[in-house]
Amino acid sequence: MISRKLEAQFLKKVGTLWHTIKGSAWHTTSAENFQKIIRDGAINPGPIPERLIRQGLPPCFSAQIGAVSVFDFLEADWAHMEEFQRHQWYQFFTGRWHYGSDPSDEGVSIAIEIDRDAAPGWRSVHRTLNLWKDKLEKDPPPGNLIPRHEACHDGPIPVAAFRRVLHIEAEAGIVKTYCELPVKSSG
Repeated sequence: MISRKLEAQFLKKVGTLWHTIKGSAWHTTSAENFQKIIRDGAINPGPIPERLIRQGLPPCFSAQIGAVSVFDFLEADWAHMEEFQRHQWYQFFTGRWHYGSDPSDEGVSIAIEIDRDAAPGWRSVHRTLNLWKDKLEKDPPPGNLIPRHEACHDGPIPVAAFRRVLHIEAEAGIVKTYCELPVKSSG
């Protein structure tokens, strides 16, 4: 269970959005990439994002294994996160990680709630972390993972597994507004 202290930190970063996202699993993306997801009818495991390549940053673990990254606010290891202050997840909900090539995407995130039961390739936080640890001794070593908080989905996540979609606008890394978007696949 999450402590009041840690919850207060999250409320400071994402405001009332925290009450909406806690207890469920979310994939975040840009507005530009969301349009592609709707056209394709699924969140597809992507190649290593261009922004990482441009900035010389290591790839994300999910892309390395052909999976989709998902933040799990139900199975997260809250005690570990509080002890080690490892909660960079909010950056993905505030548009601080620029996913697309459209500059107007800066400060905007699209968060997609995932229904685990409708996502057949679901890999829990614990299974994801164990796989990452297994690959630590390999060459090349695994990419970035937010331990004890990030889950993965092996393969595409169909639009049918989306519970709801949020359009989030942030300024200086702080959530200002968010609203629910309709979900309808064009595929």
